[in-house]
Amino acid sequence: DKAMIELCRTLSKNGRHVLAIATNARDNNRWASKIREIPNVIFLERDVDFPADKINDKDLEVMLLRMVQNWPKLKTLTVMNSGVGYNLINDWHKEIRKFVKIYVHSWCFYINEYGMTGEPFITSLVYPYIDCLITDGEAYKKQLMDINGWDGEKILPIYLPINPVEQKTDYSIKRKIMYAGRFGSQKRIGLILQSRKELAKNNIDIVFYGSVDQSDDLYDSTRDMALIESSDNTEYAGPFNDFNKLPINDVDILILPTQYEGLPNIVLEALKANLFVIAGDAGSIGSVVKDYKNGFLVKENGSAEAYKQAILDFYNQQDKLLTPSERLKFNKKILHNHDQDVYEKNIMDVYGK
Repeated sequence: DKAMIELCRTLSKNGRHVLAIATNARDNNRWASKIREIPNVIFLERDVDFPADKINDKDLEVMLLRMVQNWPKLKTLTVMNSGVGYNLINDWHKEIRKFVKIYVHSWCFYINEYGMTGEPFITSLVYPYIDCLITDGEAYKKQLMDINGWDGEKILPIYLPINPVEQKTDYSIKRKIMYAGRFGSQKRIGLILQSRKELAKNNIDIVFYGSVDQSDDLYDSTRDMALIESSDNTEYAGPFNDFNKLPINDVDILILPTQYEGLPNIVLEALKANLFVIAGDAGSIGSVVKDYKNGFLVKENGSAEAYKQAILDFYNQQDKLLTPSERLKFNKKILHNHDQDVYEKNIMDVYGK
């Protein structure tokens, strides 16, 4: 969502016109309203403008092909998480490349219901036909190269900018940690809840912010909510849609026991706000979370014990951590590539002025 918004904003800011089409039927386009606010951007939705009961995916694919062939000012075809878009490239790449450059944005490997890493098969199919694959971290690039034997010349990490956030000002120890994000199988908040009693013995409370992913059939929200409600040191504080609304001065740590990721926005925002982060070693998180500097990277990513120990280490090894001012300086340096002006320059270097 954020990648689409930032791309459209940057292209618009640099005088480009964008036609953004949501091709997945029955998608909850949480970013639709923000896209519509951007000048020079036209946004079309699958269910509204191309009803699936009247225009199937193959029909939509042909319609997009005709746009490419007949829109003289079109410079690029960009695909982000679109099955229709991938099929369009795979089926018609020879024709499309006569008219435009083809860019794909992709961010991470998923983990399937059996706990196995899956490489998006369609990415392998279309890779030979695209001009550039843009991702948000070196880790995903390396994975793609290792698994597919690619030289990586067409894979370009461009780091997403971080939204403006308020900086933490109160660093007194609260003995309270925070999870903020979706409630789903990918995020595995159960790994934190397993240690709730041990954390309670150490006078550590946990507050949870977020909404249940209703589309995640693998996730048992009833179980986790029951555990939160039944424990004296855990609290569900409701959904959120703005990092600046989170009470970062009331907590010591943001924790993210995620199973797989690209480079999650919540981690970047927390680091920019100078909040200590404990996160699983997934995706490109390790490129920004550094042990004893600004957080702990949990190598045993599926271990509740490892997360519990990381939490206890924060409280028991304060003398080994950077001071808040040192951490702030470190974060500014490590997050430099996520500056808005750096992102915009990198995007326009690819898309052209």
